[in-house]
Amino acid sequence: GMRGGSELSEGERLNSVKLEHIANEFNFLLRQQLEDQRRHFEHELSDVKRQAERKFQAQKQSLEVSVSEAKLKQTVVQDAKVRLEQANKKFASLTSKLDAVKIRKERMQTLNSELLKRQEKKRKHVEREQRRRATEVRRLIESKEAVIKDLQDQIRDLRSFLKTRGKIQTARSQGAQLVDVGVTPAAGGQEGKNLAGTSTSSSSKSSSRKGKGRRRKSKLMRNNANKHK
Repeated sequence: GMRGGSELSEGERLNSVKLEHIANEFNFLLRQQLEDQRRHFEHELSDVKRQAERKFQAQKQSLEVSVSEAKLKQTVVQDAKVRLEQANKKFASLTSKLDAVKIRKERMQTLNSELLKRQEKKRKHVEREQRRRATEVRRLIESKEAVIKDLQDQIRDLRSFLKTRGKIQTARSQGAQLVDVGVTPAAGGQEGKNLAGTSTSSSSKSSSRKGKGRRRKSKLMRNNANKHK
């Protein structure tokens, strides 16, 4: 009984360590993934902004030169207008890309929030499972200890009975009778009857104690079985 309880307790402890290790590894991977995504989108956003600014400044400078030259030639002015329209279209395209990046970033933030909530829910579930299993193990150990204590009581009663019976048999062989706490020589047939009566009484008491011990053990084992059902 003790060995089974110890093996169960060790198995539960190993399961608890495994669950904790899995939770820690999941947390580490999640934090690493979130950090990588954050750096990636920040870098991408920064690149888009720099490219847009550089292109816009370049187009602006080019258009300013074109406008200056257009003062001399109307044809140059018309060409500058076309180039300006093209620059505006490119800038609009870059702005659209920037908006798309922002939308993707918001979606990733939402996903990360959901992952964190799921992680917290999983952690609470693991904690509840650990507490439940610990309670089951503690109850099983307490039940085993109660059975062991009852068996120890029965063994102690049995030893006391055997010791008393040995003394009675020794007294019989020596022709003595048991009176209170001492042994006196037998004086006749009546004293032999007293010795027999004392032996029968002692045997009955020991048998009664042994029967009670068995009933306690049977009742305790039934209660233990009902708990595990």
